[in-house]
Amino acid sequence: MKKLSKIVLASSIIFGTVLGANVVNGEGIEKQAEAAQTPWYNYNGYTAPSSNFVLDKNFKTALKYDNVKINGYKLTSNKSAASNEVKVYDQIFYKVSNHKADQVAFNLDGRTVTPQKLINVYGQPVEKPVETAVGKVYKYKVGNKTVQFFVDKGHVYRVQINS
Repeated sequence: MKKLSKIVLASSIIFGTVLGANVVNGEGIEKQAEAAQTPWYNYNGYTAPSSNFVLDKNFKTALKYDNVKINGYKLTSNKSAASNEVKVYDQIFYKVSNHKADQVAFNLDGRTVTPQKLINVYGQPVEKPVETAVGKVYKYKVGNKTVQFFVDKGHVYRVQINS
């Protein structure tokens, strides 16, 4: 019985050493290169009927990485463009050239997005919400963009994004 125990113990040690040496040398490990992928968000159509897309964390992350397209227009700094505007569906794009826009404003349905939902996704505004003639304005800084949410009667009804 002792002899059998010694054989089993020795075999275990040898097997463990061989297996450990293979792992250290990288044998049996599949190496893969992963390309870094920039977050992006592409929105098509009217914004009001699908108002909750502004609460999508992917939308917020893509804003941060300057990689959002709405109806084919990339929202990015386009300060050299002429002061023009293009209306597509229920959005107005400003300073547009080559399918890039420096700013966009669009309507929401006025009942889906609340200030509390904004805070849950975007955190506290960069400054205390300001009361204006068109309601309260919640202002956020997301990456290089300023995002303003216009609130009336407890719901967001309009959004403006500036690059």
